[in-house]
Amino acid sequence: MSKTVLFYDESFPYEGQRPGESQLARLKEVFAVADAGQLAEALADADAFVHIHGAYFPKDAWKAIFSHASQGKGLLHAGGAPFKIPVYRENGEWVQEPAQTAYHQQLHINEVLSVSVDGIEKLAHNADVPLFADNVKLFTLEPTFGLVLHVTRSDDHPAEGGTAGPMDAHIY
Repeated sequence: MSKTVLFYDESFPYEGQRPGESQLARLKEVFAVADAGQLAEALADADAFVHIHGAYFPKDAWKAIFSHASQGKGLLHAGGAPFKIPVYRENGEWVQEPAQTAYHQQLHINEVLSVSVDGIEKLAHNADVPLFADNVKLFTLEPTFGLVLHVTRSDDHPAEGGTAGPMDAHIY
């Protein structure tokens, strides 16, 4: 049976509006909910990981998060630039490190760019991947982020700047 771990910790930094009690109860029915102290262990046998704390993540769990993603297991990130602000415990308090790119770059996310809704009139599903074809109405136009992926590490022209080797990923 597949296991999906959702990271939620009521004491941990969070972007946006936190889930209410009834929403959290529903999440616990659907997912294995892990707090910051439980996350690394919970990811050891997880098939998918749902991260709803936006840019904030527990620094102590980074090796487990990276290992999970590196194995090609499921990852759904919601709420801001992924894995940008490591957070650790000091004297019983959560301490946020400055925003940084080192962590998400390990996942081949080179940059995270803000995307405005200016000029967008409507949402439509992708005909090639009709997963949300019947559910477009559930979504609203909201500012988001675009991920600039770095999907090749091979350099077929070492004397020149940049990389132009084979693609090391499939992008949908």
